[in-house]
Amino acid sequence: MTVQPLQLYCLLLRYLIVPALLLVASVMDLKSREIDVYIFLAGILLSIPVTISEILAIHKVLLAPIYLFEDLLVLGVLAAFVLLGFKGLADLLAFIVIALAYPIPAGGGPFTPVFATFFYYVSISILIVLGLFVYNLLFNHRDLRRLPFPYKLIYPLIAVPKPVKKLLENPGWWYPLNLCNYSLVYDINLDPEDIRREVMDALEKQCIRPNDRVWCSYGVPAIPLILAAYMLYIAFGGEPVLNLIKILAGLH
Repeated sequence: MTVQPLQLYCLLLRYLIVPALLLVASVMDLKSREIDVYIFLAGILLSIPVTISEILAIHKVLLAPIYLFEDLLVLGVLAAFVLLGFKGLADLLAFIVIALAYPIPAGGGPFTPVFATFFYYVSISILIVLGLFVYNLLFNHRDLRRLPFPYKLIYPLIAVPKPVKKLLENPGWWYPLNLCNYSLVYDINLDPEDIRREVMDALEKQCIRPNDRVWCSYGVPAIPLILAAYMLYIAFGGEPVLNLIKILAGLH
């Protein structure tokens, strides 16, 4: 069977170019939490021919309205999180690239690549949260006892206690949650130097002492997780998503 140029381009885009772009963005995310937006703009431009060809053939796709709804749902949720300051713009742009490069699942099925990738992404995030919870129960139970309700229930899912001295020496991407008061959110735009200044201000105000331990949430880079989720989709497709939904719905 002869492979048409556009088909070959689709394969290269979905299985090589998009993962490569996400890999480059992941390295930048890991190093500085700052990603050059031009990486995603390049992905969007490279995806336009594929998007146009899929749109022109959309009348042949029975589930097209469902696919459109799924993509808009995922992108809408991410856009809302960006506006609320819970996610970075790069996270949304990464999913937009996937949506344009892979609008319709190659083998059919009920879930678009964007929806399935988002499902895998959320699943990975949940596993990280559960792992953090177990870690805190095993190693930080004394710190947990000192927390007031409801932070006693929430902090072990999103944070770990860090010594104030270590935060001053090397804050990294650990965001303090209870310096002068208890909080469940932090400013994702703060860099390590900003975090150090916040800790020093709290010391000057005597909110904390040098020997204290402060609960900190780690700024997990999202792009590497999105890359991992996309590769899971490339490897397994949307079938695991469908099977899990069936199990949760009691249909399997």
